[in-house]
Amino acid sequence: MKNSKIFVSLFKNFQQKSYPFKKTKSLKGFTLIEMIVAITIILILAGIIIPSFRNAKEKANRIVCMNNLKQLGYGFGMYVTENGGDWPPYLFTFSPGQSGKWVVLVVPKRKSASLVEACVEEELYVCPSDDSPMTVTVNEDEDPAYHGPPVDTEMDISYSYNLMLYTEQVDYYELAHPDQTVVLFDGHQLIEHQGQWQSDPDFYENVLENRHNGGANHLFADFHVEWKPDITDDNIIPEPL
Repeated sequence: MKNSKIFVSLFKNFQQKSYPFKKTKSLKGFTLIEMIVAITIILILAGIIIPSFRNAKEKANRIVCMNNLKQLGYGFGMYVTENGGDWPPYLFTFSPGQSGKWVVLVVPKRKSASLVEACVEEELYVCPSDDSPMTVTVNEDEDPAYHGPPVDTEMDISYSYNLMLYTEQVDYYELAHPDQTVVLFDGHQLIEHQGQWQSDPDFYENVLENRHNGGANHLFADFHVEWKPDITDDNIIPEPL
């Protein structure tokens, strides 16, 4: 009997040495509850992180948009200085049967067609948050006084012009509140005519496009740029001194 016990013991030792990698215990997998908890945590983290990235991107877009308006403000400043305080019209005639757009008149440092084209290429007229900018077609003539891009060039633009500055004929130097009077703003419609309906402040309120977290960027007549959630009559109607 004693010998048989010794034999059994030796056989077990032989088995262990022969199969050194034999599993002695199976690994435990994830339970359904644990998987649900893990997925829930991942979704919560994604819900926190993704909006943060989206807000950061929109903040960057708003800064680029404000810089665009600031640059266009320099162009407006040059125009009113060179024209004795007069504001640019929406359409202008530079030769019989030919007309251009205000976007060409107020291009910063406008001295040649190449600079206008450079501003188009740099998307100076386009807000990065605008998925469907408006399109204008500008022309060129041999008249040396006109410094525009080539014939029938299409330009995308995201900003609407307060044409009441022109229709009301309030001289730039006679504005009572240039820091409150809007020149350009984030909009979804071009101001294409100089009729009576463009003198209605409600029209401009409907044109305003709140692209930036419930508000829009505005260029004012003192050429500062500001984010505002709306546009008021005081912003649109130019008051003389």
